[in-house]
Order: sequence, then structure tokens, then C-alpha cells
Amino acid sequence: MSDASPPLTIGLPVYNGEDHVGVALDDIAAQTFGDFELIISDNASTDRTSEICREYAARDSRIRYTRSPRNLGMGPNVNRVFELSQTRYFKWVSHDDRHDPAFLERCIDVLDREPEVVLCHSETGFIGEHGEPLPYDEKRRAYLDSVGEPVTRLDKLRVGEGPTPQHRFRDVLRSMDGCFHIYGVFRADMLRKIAWRKNYFGHDKVILAEIVLLGRLNQIGETLFFKRSRKGQTTDYGTREKAVLINPHHYSGNAHMLMLRDYLAAVRRTRLSALQRAHMLWTIAMLVRRPGFLGHVFVPGQHNYLGFGSRRPPRPA
Repeated sequence: MSDASPPLTIGLPVYNGEDHVGVALDDIAAQTFGDFELIISDNASTDRTSEICREYAARDSRIRYTRSPRNLGMGPNVNRVFELSQTRYFKWVSHDDRHDPAFLERCIDVLDREPEVVLCHSETGFIGEHGEPLPYDEKRRAYLDSVGEPVTRLDKLRVGEGPTPQHRFRDVLRSMDGCFHIYGVFRADMLRKIAWRKNYFGHDKVILAEIVLLGRLNQIGETLFFKRSRKGQTTDYGTREKAVLINPHHYSGNAHMLMLRDYLAAVRRTRLSALQRAHMLWTIAMLVRRPGFLGHVFVPGQHNYLGFGSRRPPRPA
């Protein structure tokens, strides 16, 4: 990395995102912190995504547009944008989410001042298909769609900010459901130290669980990031369908077992005391005992990762 290189890379993996990608790019261009490069990895889109992204790249020298000749799957495409980066900080961006203009500036400021922080994010707001704020139900701790059904739940505040790796690890496994921190700004050298190349649904939580072993998270007390809820998102898919979406060329439906394997591998790889290691193994054991975890093994239906009672997954693209 040369002295002239920007300190931040933003990675935007996208497939058929014509409805919202222009708005996402406008939000990035409007950031008060402008010293970044933006890498767009188009996963062989068949709509106007390519045309839109090329237009933005032609107008803004900070944008680098790349396109795959075939659909790699969501997992490999998410990995690819980080593989192409070489900067001090890194951030993933989804093509349909929104950011306040101050998001990058606030996060970079924290990372510059606090070297023990490995990942900085803000509080999260939730919007609908057309950008409208979603109503919040205090009793269910969930945001509601147009007919009053829960669409997404809030993660607890201050998750992963504890002083010890075992407590931060426990926080992520027990209290982080939405995993919205994956869209924060990472210290890139810390991200490169972990096994970040994941190709199964739920990989974001494993990345967050492993990176908190290296340092703490920081959540800015302002709502600067907005997650969009829309039809056709991965939350609408069954477990086996999600597996095909993530990696259609190497199908694996056993996401929960892969997560369990990688949690254990993260504990094994990290330098920890015997007591810290025992604490984290106990946390993993408690996770496996949860009805929600075991239900993916024994309960038939669309969320059974072995396929019991679920419909046939779509063919690879």
C-alpha cells in the first residue's frame, strides 16, 4: 500500500440490485469522510445493475467496478471485495441499505483514537421497501412490517464491548441476532488474521465471534445506519434455499454444524489461557443446547438444514 492510498476500502457485492443500488452509492458519495476507495463486485447481474454502477464509476474516480462472468454465489462475492482491498480499514456495504453522511467519519474517528477497537458501528434503524421508517413494538422488541408482523429484532446494545475475550465471545453468541455490526468499519489487519472466508448462511456471526477475540467492538450512540426490509431478502428463504443462495456451486445445507465447527476452530486458534478457553467452550455448549439450534436438526420444515420436510432447493444459477 503506497502513501497515497486511501485509509479505507468499501466493498459492495451486488446481484440484480437495480432498485436500490443507486441510492446506496449516493449515500457513500455523500459521506463527510471522503478518503476511500469503493470496490463494486457485480455477481453477473441480469438487470440494469451493471449500467448503473458503470455510470457512477465513470463519474467518481474512487469507484472501481468489477463484474464476474458467472454468478459465484453470495458468499464468494462477499469474500471477493475484501480480497481486492489493501487498506488500513475495511467496510462491507449492502446494495439496499442506507447510511447517514456522518457514518464513516464517526467510525474512523473511533478507530483512529482507540487502537484496542477492532470494529466500529453505529446504532441501527430500520426502513421499509421505499425507505419509510418501520414502527417499533416495545413488547416484542421488533420492528413491524405494513401488516404488523415482526420483520427484524434489535441486537442488545454494547454487545462485544467487554474487557475480556471470553465475555465478548459470549455476548456475540448469546445476544447478537441481527449481526448488523458486520456492516461496520473493520480494522483490516485484524480481519485478515481470522478465518473470514465463509460460504454458508450465518457466516457473519462467526466472523464477529472470532474478531472479538482480538479486540473489542464499539457502537456509536447515534443511529447512522439503516437496514432495509424488503421482499425477496434472505430472511424469506428456507435453510436449504439460503445455502444455495450463498454458494450455488458448492452446496452445503448444514449451516449450523459449520458454524459450530468454526466457533470451536476460532477458540483453538486464538492465544487464550486455559480458563478463558474453558469459559468459551462452555458458552458454545450452552448454544448447542438451545431449542432453536437443535430445532434445525430435528424439527422438519423449511429451516431444517438436513432438508427434512423442506421444499426442494432451487438449482444453482
